[in-house]
Amino acid sequence: MNDLKIAVVDLDRRTVEITSREEDLRRESVGGAALNLNLIEQHGKENLIFGAGPLTGTFAPASALLVGSFASSRAGVIVHVPLLLTAGPDFRCSGIDHLVLLGAAERPILLHIDGGRVRFVELPPQASDLPSLEVSLRRSAPPFRSAILTGPAADAGVSLAAVSLGAKGSLDKAGLAGAMAAKNLKGILLGGSGGIGFADGDLRCSLELAGRIRRERKRGGGFASLVESAGGGDCLKALKGAKFSDAACFHCPAPCMVHARFTAADPRLPQGPKKQNGLLLMDPVGWIALAGKRGERALPLLWEAVRLGLDPAAAASLLPGEGVLTSDFDALSAMARGERAESPSTAQAPASSDPTFGGGLVAVGTGEEARRRTALAFILGVCPLLLQRFPQIVVDLPAFLPVDFLPASLDRAVERVLAQG
Repeated sequence: MNDLKIAVVDLDRRTVEITSREEDLRRESVGGAALNLNLIEQHGKENLIFGAGPLTGTFAPASALLVGSFASSRAGVIVHVPLLLTAGPDFRCSGIDHLVLLGAAERPILLHIDGGRVRFVELPPQASDLPSLEVSLRRSAPPFRSAILTGPAADAGVSLAAVSLGAKGSLDKAGLAGAMAAKNLKGILLGGSGGIGFADGDLRCSLELAGRIRRERKRGGGFASLVESAGGGDCLKALKGAKFSDAACFHCPAPCMVHARFTAADPRLPQGPKKQNGLLLMDPVGWIALAGKRGERALPLLWEAVRLGLDPAAAASLLPGEGVLTSDFDALSAMARGERAESPSTAQAPASSDPTFGGGLVAVGTGEEARRRTALAFILGVCPLLLQRFPQIVVDLPAFLPVDFLPASLDRAVERVLAQG
């Protein structure tokens, strides 16, 4: 196994210590969520940890996962939030495996990680939303491939805030954005300019496994199948009129997201002209909540929630029973400013979601075995949704692990993650 690179950043003192840890730590905890737990115990529950798994960024299918772990006062346990798309591979290709965040910055700050270094970056001039923040960062910050950002809702300290991957949203329904805001951490920029080693045979094994998954994939699958699995099949009608293209995370052979292009009137402008917008549908729970309440108006409202850094599911629960698009936009803006009253019951994720794993994952499978597969994905660094949709590939994943990997360590790591939840 390669050495573990762990960066310990004291946000208060603005110090960075990067260490190469002995392999005993990885043999004990393997990686991902389990190793994050180890680091939380070592540094204290008030701290925030980001960690990749040993398969993150490798040739393993859907090896996209980065995990943000912290003690949630809302859930009463340590929660692990999944960050997908290319966040995980770009994190590891930036030269570290785990990031420990201590203390809190005096004022809002950004971190830039690349080449095995962590740098502090000052915020650009104030941006009104996440898209404008990302554009501003592309112009002024050091080059980066991926970004983990918080929006206006987190700035206002509201519990409805959700982390966004760039300006695309995420599955954060456990308060990761709030945990970052409490540390005055506006975002993490990942340069991703390095690489990850792989063993002979990994590419061949990857191609064979991807081929099997594609053959086994059900016709029509994707985002629609996740919505149906969550009991929201009727909410698919609200997508009428939009144009779609499949979207997938890093190395995923079975896309479960779509990019939707839609035309809607912009109620913030006097004449309300028609405007073409694009939106990545990666959050079935958020979509069901908004579409179930607003029907065909859900697409522009989801776009607005993501723009403001709001969790769509929690925001939907606070929308009035009736309203037009203009009043709904006003309501979302008020939520993002912290001007709309919240209640703990409406701000939490749906009861069907597992708070230990961020609260935003659709329960494709049920029972203890399904929960074990989710824990396994959060430890290894692969997409938990792929592992639930194609559980038969569990036996294939060890082929991508180093030859000196100990299976007993993985069993212990799974038990540990499940026990703390």
